[in-house]
Amino acid sequence: MKKIIPVLSIILMITLIYSCGYVHEVPLLRDSDTSLEAADTPYQPYPELTAELAISIINDFYEAKKIGEFNSVVYIYFGEDDEWFREFLLDNEGKVLDFAIEDMNKINDHLYEFMILRETDSVWYDSWAGMYVRTIEYVGLVDDKIYIINPLDFYEEHKVNYELLLFDDFYWPDEPDNSRPKEFNGKKIIQPGDPEY
Repeated sequence: MKKIIPVLSIILMITLIYSCGYVHEVPLLRDSDTSLEAADTPYQPYPELTAELAISIINDFYEAKKIGEFNSVVYIYFGEDDEWFREFLLDNEGKVLDFAIEDMNKINDHLYEFMILRETDSVWYDSWAGMYVRTIEYVGLVDDKIYIINPLDFYEEHKVNYELLLFDDFYWPDEPDNSRPKEFNGKKIIQPGDPEY
């Protein structure tokens, strides 16, 4: 009984930390049941998408971006008309310097939405040097494999409970959203709608 109380206390503390609105990083999952083999086929067949797998994908995706944007291509699901985007990423010499998961939302059994803060050194975004950029990423189950997926490439099962207007409102807001933190790790956070964006 004495051993159970400390364990329950730790679980309660972790639950409280993750339920608060603060930005936090989620550690990479390296458990044999959930880790993904990198190499050329990072996604083994999975019958269901769990929160743990979705978090693992996001972490692996952004860890790959730390090596270089080109390195993240293997994690992305590309639709029929997305070859140009694949080429863009393969030619992009920038990389992510740091990232954090700010929020996670389960949309349905095939799709999770993440709010991410990322710091990049990409030449495409020189004006964002020294700042974090808030962005949205989706992790989706496609043909029993897990990918980073663009809303334009969603299958019908991804659209259940999904509101495209929320995505549109984030990237093309009528006015800046001032409800979220403006700073992380002592650096400014920018997002669509801000003058610097």
